[in-house]
Amino acid sequence: MRGVYALALVALAFAAEAFAADGGTLVKIPEGTIAQETDLPAPPVFLRTLEETVPAYKARLRCVESKGMFMDTVSINFHDYGMVAVARWEEGFDEFNAAVELGAKYVRTSKPDEARRHLAEILSRRTRPVVASEFRIRDPFVLADPATKTYFLYETTSPYLGAPYARGVSVRTSSDLVTWSPPQKVQRVPVDFHAKTQWAPEVYRYGDGYLMFASLGRHPGKERRIRLFGEEQGRKIPEWWHTNDRGVWIYRSDRPQGPFEPVSDRQVTPMDWLAIDGTLWVQNGKPYMVFCHEGVQTGNGEMCLAELTPDFKRFASGIEVLFRARDVPGGRGVTDGPWIFRSEKSGRLFMTWSNFVDKRGYSVILAESPSGDVHGPWTNQHVIYGKNGGHGMLFKTFEGKLKFALHYPERRGFEHLRLLDVEDRGDDIVLRDGKP
Repeated sequence: MRGVYALALVALAFAAEAFAADGGTLVKIPEGTIAQETDLPAPPVFLRTLEETVPAYKARLRCVESKGMFMDTVSINFHDYGMVAVARWEEGFDEFNAAVELGAKYVRTSKPDEARRHLAEILSRRTRPVVASEFRIRDPFVLADPATKTYFLYETTSPYLGAPYARGVSVRTSSDLVTWSPPQKVQRVPVDFHAKTQWAPEVYRYGDGYLMFASLGRHPGKERRIRLFGEEQGRKIPEWWHTNDRGVWIYRSDRPQGPFEPVSDRQVTPMDWLAIDGTLWVQNGKPYMVFCHEGVQTGNGEMCLAELTPDFKRFASGIEVLFRARDVPGGRGVTDGPWIFRSEKSGRLFMTWSNFVDKRGYSVILAESPSGDVHGPWTNQHVIYGKNGGHGMLFKTFEGKLKFALHYPERRGFEHLRLLDVEDRGDDIVLRDGKP
């Protein structure tokens, strides 16, 4: 089969381009040393589009090259399948940082000295306190711990620069929401679990301990292949959609800084679902999970609800669909990042979540349950932040101010933490750029 994919690469003219002959120099990551073409495991095959990446890693090519890097799920496959990725770079620190964040093992450039300076800066940021603009984060979650007056910011463990990709979650701490500590690991996934990526960790104080909900993707096994939307009707499915089984896992710790251990040996969401982004809501003393059933499987992403057992090992009820992605005007088929809260002004129940919205990009949407019940119905869906950022959550500072944390922009490799001021109007919320 690999030979078939290799032939497909040739047929699609995925030929290596001799950029090195035009003055390009290879800089090795993370060493920063100048490398030679002979240091690469094989002549690199140049990839132009996302669609070209699937036959590349299915053919187990030893070395690939691209302008910049592709999205995380592609880079993870390269990393986990032992492929060496070369990124072309010429201008901009952020562009260089994105290439490193997304797993480049070498950078090809006509400015090697500048590249090495950028790399030194990136490495220094891993070991010293930083501000939000100095580190990448997606799906940020802030836990404010009143006992220690400490803010805990949870993030997926950095995949590269010596850390195996997606084997756990890290946390940064801050006393002022401005300066953040270097990341410290709080949860690990065993290497033999075949994890592909982990994301969207959320941590809550519950009972006498702390719970973490996190989405975990796995390399799909040959013994099971999750069905995707339209397959049975013969719809042509982009091949890269098949590359990531995913579900929500629950972990527990006695402390917000971990270590967090799984409460069960399996995900809590159905094994044959592509489910992500679980969040906790407690109603009448009962714990519930609200989570997303992915649009690549349903055709129109679903926001779902299920009651959890007291030990958090499984669902105690059937799964309800609260609403769907296209319920918001202009929405596409994506449901991401639910967060539920009550207005302190009116007591009304709201949910924020994210979707791609026409002409606005990745957005934060607000929905309300007029009944005040998590079961809904959820109505009045409207965009409250449409600036190509999202997957947010609310928290209160130690000074009593409401903040909304999200990642911005929605561009792989370039995301940072953004904290917005929140105006609670009772029947709506307004998000504004503000200072911590």
